Amino acid sequence: MDDTMKQDELLHDVRKTLNQISMNAELLKLVNSTGPENEEIQGIADNILKSVLDCSELLKAFNPKEEQ
Repeated sequence: MDDTMKQDELLHDVRKTLNQISMNAELLKLVNSTGPENEEIQGIADNILKSVLDCSELLKAFNPKEEQ
C-alpha cells in the first residue's frame, strides 16, 4: 500500500468519525429541543458541530482535489 492510499484511508476514517460526532450532536439537539432550560445544551451541540466543520475544512488541506 503506497503513501497516497494510506493517506486516503486515514482521511476516510477521520471523516467517518467526524460524521458520527456530527450525527450525535444533531441527535442531542433534537432530543433536548424542548424548553428554554435546554438552550445551553443547544449551544454546546452547535459548538460541537462548528468544530466538526472546522476539522473537516482542515482535512481538505491533505487532499485538496477531494470534492465535498
